[in-house]
Amino acid sequence: MVFAIFLFALGCFQFFLGELIRFHLGIEQEHAVDTSQLVVSETVWRVLGYSIFFWSSLFLIRLSETNPDMLIAAFVYLAAGLLIRIWRAATPTTVFALFGLVLGLAYLTKQVMFLLAFVFLGVSLFSAGSIRRAVPGFLAALATFICVAAPLVLAMSIAKSRLTFGDSGQINYAVHVNNLPSRHWQGENPNTGMPAHPTRKIFDNPATFEFANLWYDITYWYEGARPHADVSAQLRVTWKNLKELATQVMGLNGSIVLGLAIVLCATSAARLIVRNILRYCFLLIPPLSALGLYCIVGWIAGRYIGPFVAVLALGLFFAMSLRQPRGHGRLIRAVAIVILVILVIRTVPLVYSAVADQLDHRNTNVYWEVADGLNKMGLRPGDNVASVSYANLTNVKWARLARVHIIAEVYHTPYENADKNDFWGADPSSQRAILEAFENLRACVVVSDEEPRGPSISGWRRIGKTNYYAYFLR
Repeated sequence: MVFAIFLFALGCFQFFLGELIRFHLGIEQEHAVDTSQLVVSETVWRVLGYSIFFWSSLFLIRLSETNPDMLIAAFVYLAAGLLIRIWRAATPTTVFALFGLVLGLAYLTKQVMFLLAFVFLGVSLFSAGSIRRAVPGFLAALATFICVAAPLVLAMSIAKSRLTFGDSGQINYAVHVNNLPSRHWQGENPNTGMPAHPTRKIFDNPATFEFANLWYDITYWYEGARPHADVSAQLRVTWKNLKELATQVMGLNGSIVLGLAIVLCATSAARLIVRNILRYCFLLIPPLSALGLYCIVGWIAGRYIGPFVAVLALGLFFAMSLRQPRGHGRLIRAVAIVILVILVIRTVPLVYSAVADQLDHRNTNVYWEVADGLNKMGLRPGDNVASVSYANLTNVKWARLARVHIIAEVYHTPYENADKNDFWGADPSSQRAILEAFENLRACVVVSDEEPRGPSISGWRRIGKTNYYAYFLR
């Protein structure tokens, strides 16, 4: 499934890159005496474009995890391509409607795209040279977006008894800026509100929580949080995220950033650089808005920023190559070749490792093995389970496959008090008390995602050939 989404993203990127090349060549042809004198060939642009796409997909977003970010990348590329088509020529209303549909689907995939959709839509309003001429298409895109997004907004608003398009942004702000705990908020800081229905902490060390059913909807457990502005904390978080962003974009040994810097220094005139970037600002505004939003509200992770970095980098490469002498084309070709070579060098070990895993059958689905193994050991769908780890990281995956309910968890890694908060490091009486508490909560089994250690490990059974272990309470 992940690979199928990757192929879909590749197709969407191909559409985006084709529209970008046509837009760029159209501008070049307006100023060229002879079209044979175009500075950079289409082949060079495609080598550069696909190199950046594969870097973004394989090293930022990655194929090793199942998450919505590759699908978001596909929709971002598709929306960016449609935006270029809207700017490139007079566009029928149907293209605007398709633009709104893509933005709506992107929002259904991930909440952050609700806000970014209005950035894309706002930019499209200036596409016709006159706002009055662009209004009909803009309204068509807006109406389509609303039609797609409205059912989800309505469902969430009814569930929360207030108008909302999603609370993940507020929660991320409260966690990263207001320093709310990212797990099991108990109301430690009254200035940020009090939880309406917190999880129940039944032991302090090691930290043990009961929650009746696993918290798939994190907004339920953070109901009551009141994010508030904190200038000093905001500046600190933004600076931290900017440094992480710089680290992420320096991938491929910094060749992309260095290539942009070399192209910038080689551009003929500062005034021309400004004119060229202004010509492409419609394409640069959405990715810059996304990166700024992540820096302010949340934290920077490669899988979040992958498509936006790719669109931004290509937009800058194309912008700084407008109306340049022929020697500039040789420079772009050299930069593209260097980026491609480094990409190949970095990708070969990944491909070799993936092939070796397939040949040695090491790439099996461990979560399915755990679910199947527990079923063979007597666990049945609908049973209650306790977790020796933060369940929403790994145990949630096999629990969904086994159709069981995780109702409590205790940590085996430092979380609150690094010197005490370890189930395996706790004394035997504390371990027995925790296991008895799980049994009183009607849990059938306790599952650990690592091998038991310490003096009290009797009763723990390995689940198949995995590194997971089970302790049956009944």
